[in-house]
Amino acid sequence: MVKLQIESMDLKDEAFSPIVAMIALKVDEAFEVHKKRRELPRYMKQNQAGLYMNCSYNTLQKYKAMGLRVIMLDGEEKIDQIDADSFMEKHKL
Repeated sequence: MVKLQIESMDLKDEAFSPIVAMIALKVDEAFEVHKKRRELPRYMKQNQAGLYMNCSYNTLQKYKAMGLRVIMLDGEEKIDQIDADSFMEKHKL
């Protein structure tokens, strides 16, 4: 677990404690997501792509209908992490 330390500000006031705790929690969550994503192969099966993109199977099917690129190898669909990232980036507002 990564421990968040903020040294440039004095946040010892009790009013800041919930804020610091929330920041630390979100940093830990982001680190866990990053760690999971690094453990997945570049060319992912659909269930792995769902984990990578943090979505359900049904949502992944919608993304494919919206243009998420799929690799078809011997009847099995694979999704490239780079294509998943590009798809998400393309749909940013």
